[in-house]
Amino acid sequence: MITVKLFHDTRRKKVTGTYPVKVRITCDRRSKYYETGVSLTEEEFKRISMKRVPTELLAKKDTLSEAEAKAVHLLKEIKPFNFPVFERRFLQKSYDGSFVETVFNEVIDRFNREDRVSTAENYKLSLRKLLKFKPRLRFEDVDAAFLYKFEEWMLEQGNSITTVGIYTRSLRAIFNEAIERNLISKEYYPFSKRRYIVPTGRNVKKALSLADIGKIFYYEPKTPQEEKAKAYWFFSYFANGINMADIARLKFKHISGDFIHFERAKTSRAMRSNPKVISISINDEMRLTMKKWGNWNKAKENYIFPVLEAGLTSPQERERVKDLIWRINKGLKCISDELKLEKPLTTYTARHSFSTVLKRSGASIEFISESLGHSSILTTAHYLDSFEDDMKKKHSESLLGFMKENSADSAAK
Repeated sequence: MITVKLFHDTRRKKVTGTYPVKVRITCDRRSKYYETGVSLTEEEFKRISMKRVPTELLAKKDTLSEAEAKAVHLLKEIKPFNFPVFERRFLQKSYDGSFVETVFNEVIDRFNREDRVSTAENYKLSLRKLLKFKPRLRFEDVDAAFLYKFEEWMLEQGNSITTVGIYTRSLRAIFNEAIERNLISKEYYPFSKRRYIVPTGRNVKKALSLADIGKIFYYEPKTPQEEKAKAYWFFSYFANGINMADIARLKFKHISGDFIHFERAKTSRAMRSNPKVISISINDEMRLTMKKWGNWNKAKENYIFPVLEAGLTSPQERERVKDLIWRINKGLKCISDELKLEKPLTTYTARHSFSTVLKRSGASIEFISESLGHSSILTTAHYLDSFEDDMKKKHSESLLGFMKENSADSAAK
């Protein structure tokens, strides 16, 4: 049972001769006391409980009544009851961490300060959708039933299950943030096997077959744009599926003999206590690309490719990389149309194709994971495509090998 009561703390008198009046919350025989900002003499405390309160005490009486009413209201809202949650919501006036929007915005601000603009934008979209579904959303509102209703509403709005997963994954991260900061109790956490599981969309196969990769390799570009697009795509493909942002940031100092050693920009911040260095073996095709499309000045601090330059701000760098990706994808689209490829040909398919071709060649998932710079083998598994149909057919036919042996024995007889 939980009780609320105004408590006159007469243990320590103030210089004014008054004692503070506090709100006492008792739960499971444990009591905690919270300041109200009101101090009274013993005589005054007796008088405010009378039917006719003196005029000079009315304002203090109202303040105490509001504090008591607020405590009672919070006890009804906070289920199961939790002292840290109650304390934050009772004492904090200008800040209310019980609102999901408050923590979302703080995390978004942090991402922006860390120059993680794309992540910040994803969280903004997630928050916008959640508030459209339920304005002034509190953590206490979010349980398994709420999440399933939100999922259903999202799908009715024409969103994919993958998009639902992206938005609810952001919300899950916000819950973890709030729990870590003691804004809410762990008991409120709605993401688990017995409550709500964040959906995972069907993995769309992005990897190209070796046959298609061969077609692209032997394709004769018709324009300089196609030529550049082809060169950058194959550099990415041969260089462990390195993305365009990391290609743009490669410097000559990263080259050591026949290898390129670098840290992915995406993970360098998260793994700075244990940086993961990716090693790329440089082949002849990559050397030709660097010679033709790279900078002529090979000073160690110079970028290999003329995309970025010293002195650019982070937003300027992002714009340069976005422009590069747009131009490369435009050239790749022309190549794809000419070759009539079934799967989209984009900068992103180079990374998936690299990992999937390695898988088909028999490389271990541990080796592929290290090559991609993943921190977890589970992440790598999402990249790997299914085997090609001709390989499936070949393995299926091997199951009929006993029939061939019987035929050979019969012929011998």
